[in-house]
Amino acid sequence: QYAIIHGDPHPGNYKITPDEKIALLDMGCIRLFPSTFIQGVIDLYFGLLHGKQDQVVHAYEQWGFTNLSKDVIDIITQWAKLLYDPLLDDKVRPIQQDLHGKEGWDTATKVHEALNKTSGIRPPKEFVFMDRAAVGIGSVVMRLRAEQNWYQLFNQLIENFSIVAVEENQKKVLLSK
Repeated sequence: QYAIIHGDPHPGNYKITPDEKIALLDMGCIRLFPSTFIQGVIDLYFGLLHGKQDQVVHAYEQWGFTNLSKDVIDIITQWAKLLYDPLLDDKVRPIQQDLHGKEGWDTATKVHEALNKTSGIRPPKEFVFMDRAAVGIGSVVMRLRAEQNWYQLFNQLIENFSIVAVEENQKKVLLSK
C-alpha cells in the first residue's frame, strides 16, 4: 500500500505490544520505493511463474538494472528463482526446504562467481535494500520453522496492487512529515 520496506529485519528490531501487534524498532533502515519498482517485483513474480523471459527482463529493467546481457540475465535469474521459490509453490511449506541456509549460500556464491566472469553488474540501490530485507526476513522465518502457503499469501498481497494508489499513499506519508 505504501511501498515502504524495513531493511533490517532481525528479531531484535521487533516487539510484540500488549495488544498483540508487531512494533518495528530501529527505523534507520527504512526505504520508500518507487511504485514502478514494486510493479517490477510483481512482474518478476509473474514472469517466473509463467516462464515468460521477456517479462522477467522487463522487471529487472523496472528495478533499474542496465546493460543486461543474456548471460547476466541468466545468472541473476538463478538468485531470483531462489528468492521467489516459495511464492511459486501453491502449498503449505517452509520458506525454504533447506532450513540451514546452505542452498541460499551456495546459490549466492555461484551467482557471485558467475557475475565475476562477465562484465559484471551494478545493482540498483533499491535492489540491494530489498534483497537484504528478503534475506533477513527469510532467515527469521527459517529459524522459526514457520510454514505457510506463501503463494496464496503473496497473491493476496498483490491482488489489488495499483501504482496510482501507492503513489497517492506515499504523497500522504511525505506530506505528514
